[in-house]
Amino acid sequence: MVVMRRRLLVSTLAVVVVAVVALAVPLAVLAARQVHTDFAVRLQQQADGVAVAVGERLEDHEPIAPSRLAALAPGRRVTVVARGGLSYVAGPDLDGDTKQATAAAETVTVTVTASTHDEDERVSAVIAVVGMLVAISAFVAVGMTLVQANRLAAPMIALARQARMLGEGHFDTEAGQFGLPEADDVSRVLAGSGRRIGELVDRQRQFARDAAHQLRSPLTAIGLRLEEIATADVPEQVRDDAESALAQVDRLATVVTVLLARARGDASRPRPVQVGELLDELDRHWGPIADRRGRALVIMRPAGSAAATTTTSGKPASGSTALVGLVGLANRDHLGQALAVLLENAVRHGAGTIRIRTVQDGTDVRIEVGDEGAGIPEERVPSLFIRGLGAARQDAEGAGIGLFLARALVEADGGRLELTRRSPPVFAVSIPAVSAPVR
Repeated sequence: MVVMRRRLLVSTLAVVVVAVVALAVPLAVLAARQVHTDFAVRLQQQADGVAVAVGERLEDHEPIAPSRLAALAPGRRVTVVARGGLSYVAGPDLDGDTKQATAAAETVTVTVTASTHDEDERVSAVIAVVGMLVAISAFVAVGMTLVQANRLAAPMIALARQARMLGEGHFDTEAGQFGLPEADDVSRVLAGSGRRIGELVDRQRQFARDAAHQLRSPLTAIGLRLEEIATADVPEQVRDDAESALAQVDRLATVVTVLLARARGDASRPRPVQVGELLDELDRHWGPIADRRGRALVIMRPAGSAAATTTTSGKPASGSTALVGLVGLANRDHLGQALAVLLENAVRHGAGTIRIRTVQDGTDVRIEVGDEGAGIPEERVPSLFIRGLGAARQDAEGAGIGLFLARALVEADGGRLELTRRSPPVFAVSIPAVSAPVR
């Protein structure tokens, strides 16, 4: 708003200055010309008066004293030339520029000479007066502009505050009355839009709560049944499958909890996350799944870490420990769910070895998930993370609503999820790095 005030002040002042100058310059020229004209007229009148007075004295044969002659035109140089060659001179000697006026009577010719100093002073005084009027006009214009700028800026500030409150989730804003019809209309529209958005958000949150409740009950029942199977006297393969299915149920329950928290707007804030520990957890779950499909899951440890060897098929290498040193700022549940989506797509739709590589890229920690499959068709890349478009082609490209939600979860914490290589496919999750590792 400060910028708006400044622009309004500068533009108005510029208009006023141009208008005043356009009027003041001709006015100053006319005033100076009038001063010159008045000066010449007065000088001529003095010459005429001296000529009449001297002529009368000469006709009466009276003497012409220099003092009397000087008194007829004070401050002027008077030269009288009479018939018969007589001449009289009176008045001070003049320096600088001068002007003359000549008048003739029957027996005498009078020349009155005056210095232009007085004339120049009057011209300067006139120009000064015009300049003062210009300054006063500009001052008044600035004052009026400031008043008008404040009057116009106040509604804008209030509207910006009202829009900011809507952006922060306060949908019950009241319409303001600013005395400006346009601003009042905008405020009423914002208030009405806020109420409608608030109603939509409330309905969405209520739906999310209802959906979460409806999902949790059957998930709990399925989990209990799978626990019974996993602890029953059944073949080892059945027990392993039950435990894997139970892990999937737990993951789905976590997804429901995370999505419900996002719908309510009360998801936990990003915190430092040990990336290695999170990847080891994912490895313990997805490694056996990849192994049963004849695939390998490889975690590529960064050079110099405590475990620079790889983990394959869900079985940690001998002496392997969690990756240390790479610490990112994220919501651990969000990051885990996003990486799980990438691993699930790689297992279901990819081919060959699945590789997870972690690196620190400047101020970010980047986690890359790739496989040796055919990758994403080029024409499908633009719609890969779009809700609905990707879901309609999930079987064809290994993407869909999962990738859309994965990106939403990562971006909610200030991170990025992107496709860095189309074929073989590589997805990268980038989160802000934390300088000191969390132990």
